[in-house]
Amino acid sequence: MNSGISLWSDLEEGKVSLPLIDLPVPLFGENSNLKMLYLPAAHPEINGNKWFKLKHHLLLAKEQGADTLLSFGGIHSNHLRALAKACKIYGFHFKAIVRGENPDFETPTLNALKVVGADIQFVSRTDYRDHKEELAIAFAGENLKSNYIIEEGGFGEPALLGSDEIAQFIPKGTDEVWLPVGSGATLAGLALGLAGTHTIIRGISAVKGADLLTPKILEAIAGRTHAKIEMDFNWHQGGFAKLTPRITQFMEAWDAASQIPIEHVYNAKALYGLQQTLINNPDYQDKKVVYIHTGGTDI
Repeated sequence: MNSGISLWSDLEEGKVSLPLIDLPVPLFGENSNLKMLYLPAAHPEINGNKWFKLKHHLLLAKEQGADTLLSFGGIHSNHLRALAKACKIYGFHFKAIVRGENPDFETPTLNALKVVGADIQFVSRTDYRDHKEELAIAFAGENLKSNYIIEEGGFGEPALLGSDEIAQFIPKGTDEVWLPVGSGATLAGLALGLAGTHTIIRGISAVKGADLLTPKILEAIAGRTHAKIEMDFNWHQGGFAKLTPRITQFMEAWDAASQIPIEHVYNAKALYGLQQTLINNPDYQDKKVVYIHTGGTDI
């Protein structure tokens, strides 16, 4: 296997430093206990929570002698974009099964796949929903044993193991941790990492109608002690990647108050939900809250 630019030693050692940043006043009020944990600082190339979800997948793929990573996602998938970066860095070939028709326009995700020379297979939404396993086996072909398959969003035990590590950066005594949620892997791993604390983890869904998301998360951590989880489905603004005037206005206010970049798919919506909750709920005036910036900005 090609060793890429060889950051394997950094991957295996797992040494990471993450900053805790004050949320900007007055956008979030005067509560000095509001902090942001900035995950994009974890890795120079693989953005945000994707680094934590992918690192153990990469190590396991290397251990198994795989030369190809195969995964799933949509045309706007941050997971596929991050995985494309990882393949370039660590020397894997990449195969992507993409939901829906090949569009007549470019997206950052599709561009990232093309840049690394990924094999791309577009499939119908029905087949994507109902036949992922068969599609992956067929796409791998005769070289199935050399293909390491990663679930959509990086979900799986390796992702939970990596996301568990985020808990070490959450200050003791934190009342609530807020984070945007797509596949749920980051939240599930974090819940395991914060087991035994009084901290509540509040996941803000970026997806409309994600009624199966909570059972999926709970199933992934079933039988293991974990922190309390509360899912919030009120801030998706009509669906995944939907940009509304309300979110546009919030992002403009954020940009005026902070130098930290955010995007509309995940972080802007979750931060807006946090802001509105703080404004409309006096119980939060003295709570110690940590917001996890999961990345998602251009990688």
